[in-house]
Amino acid sequence: MSTKVDKIQHIEFDSASITHLSSILGIYNQKKGKTKRERNSKQDNVEDIMEHFGLPLNVAYFGKQMIGYGFVLVNSSREIEMNYHFDEQYDVSDIKKGLEKEVEKEFKILFNDADKKVDAVQNAIHKLENWINQC
Repeated sequence: MSTKVDKIQHIEFDSASITHLSSILGIYNQKKGKTKRERNSKQDNVEDIMEHFGLPLNVAYFGKQMIGYGFVLVNSSREIEMNYHFDEQYDVSDIKKGLEKEVEKEFKILFNDADKKVDAVQNAIHKLENWINQC
């Protein structure tokens, strides 16, 4: 059963940071249908996770609950893709547009060099992957 978030209710957006990682991973794993035991398993290949996880740029909150995040990744054609994952408990129709706008704005700030943005995104994803591997 999903919870309808009315447009009138206050949704907050924030730049993604390391403090959000646990909640982001929770939403990501929920989206991928993983159970808690599977999430805690060391059998998960971090490279495989990062291939689909990407680089989180923004998060959406309803009260104190993270309800979604937006991320970028580089696809097999070396093109930048912006994607979103949301907590399954929420109807995201009213949230997605706001999160899309915030992710695009954050992306333009962080990766403003058009010639190098694909390499810069891949480098940032690999740095995050390495950090996660060491934790």
